[in-house]
Amino acid sequence: MISPTTLLAVAKIIGEDRQKVWQEEAKISQIFKATGATKPRLRDHLYIRIGDFLIAAGQRLQEHARPIMYSGPTVHQSGC
Repeated sequence: MISPTTLLAVAKIIGEDRQKVWQEEAKISQIFKATGATKPRLRDHLYIRIGDFLIAAGQRLQEHARPIMYSGPTVHQSGC
């Protein structure tokens, strides 16, 4: 069973993520209004969300990535 403190922590993270999404949508709407552009198309919102997702996924991968050490090609002598 999951502890109540864990559930509260997860709920807080989800709430913060939703708030960030709403803030980003508000920024996009403000930009479109300021530039006098027409209402953004659904495709534009989709591209923005996909881009944000890819950036966030890349940042998560970088946090967990280990550096790969490469010392160069190894030379083996045959017949020794």
